[in-house]
Amino acid sequence: MDQRTRMATVLVVLAGGMTSTAALLSWMDPGWPGDPENLTPQQLLHFARAVVSDSAVVERQHWEQVEVVARHDPVGRGTLLAATEPADVHFVIDEHGRVAPSAAWSGQVGIDQCPGTIRIEVAIGPAGRGLSAGQWSSLQALTNALGEVTGKPSSLPVYLGAGMADLSPQPTQTGRSDIAIRRAG
Repeated sequence: MDQRTRMATVLVVLAGGMTSTAALLSWMDPGWPGDPENLTPQQLLHFARAVVSDSAVVERQHWEQVEVVARHDPVGRGTLLAATEPADVHFVIDEHGRVAPSAAWSGQVGIDQCPGTIRIEVAIGPAGRGLSAGQWSSLQALTNALGEVTGKPSSLPVYLGAGMADLSPQPTQTGRSDIAIRRAG
């Protein structure tokens, strides 16, 4: 077998192995859906329930409220999650509306300055634009799932925290909010 044939064979086997491994990993843990804007509220709630419940054994009595905070991303990279996971939040919603739990949620660890508060961080892009429709839909689904898992489906208060004062869904968002949001103050 000459050198070129051997190299071509190795590259084909490598590409096939990498593709099958990626497919297997995707099948094992499909994660959050690609585009929350294209999903129904029921589908989003299903994924949010999975993110909330699959990542931790929830201590129902421990959690009393939800605080939504902003992380301003001046570059608008849309980077998600593990690489930039802050220590003082329980969930992160990226610019595309994908949700991921943090280590603090998995360990059911409270935030030092806010015991009993579940903190959700939302990535806000350049120029202070508001929440995208996907982010807003994911936030609604996540807070509804948190209400269910804490045993407070209609009474878990949701507050807008740091950096969220003037942010609301973009004007293209239609429909009404299912979140009873209060301003932190």
